[in-house]
Amino acid sequence: MPIEVQQLGITKVDRPVNTSAFGSASSQASGLLSADHLESPYAVYKIRTTYEWENGTVLLPVASSAADGSPIEAAISQLSSPYGFKIVEWEAVRRGQPPKLPDPEPEDDNQVLAKHRITFDSADLAADLATETFRASGFYIYLLKKPISVRNGVFHIGNVPCYNGKGTTKVGAGSFDAGILG
Repeated sequence: MPIEVQQLGITKVDRPVNTSAFGSASSQASGLLSADHLESPYAVYKIRTTYEWENGTVLLPVASSAADGSPIEAAISQLSSPYGFKIVEWEAVRRGQPPKLPDPEPEDDNQVLAKHRITFDSADLAADLATETFRASGFYIYLLKKPISVRNGVFHIGNVPCYNGKGTTKVGAGSFDAGILG
């Protein structure tokens, strides 16, 4: 369940918002945009999710050179089993009331919330001197008990609250093409 900004001590400002400029008639008619978005539109809502996988190896360079001055080959050593992180960065800009924020509660038992940061900007007043624009951004870092890799995992792409779609989009191992990087 999303954290409401109001829970963090910011209250909604009841001022009229002109929503006619946000969302075309066709997107409103198709049901793509939520009623909440049409009432107080989001100018920006982005969620970027990064999955980091570490294989547990380290590079151990030699502190000196060979007698002829050439470099000595470094060793690679396995220090641990693979481990991973999930980093979620987000930004929300909303006209008329504070944005809904993504819930930092982990999606499953494999994730442990290790750190988070939430930043609020002061509200901007629009040219109509009645409509405020609220900005919030942040990140959540999760430790993964079992790392997610391109061979064994399902990656989640977060959906934003201004759309009617619920849940997340999932990308699996079959989405990776070995020919892209060359």
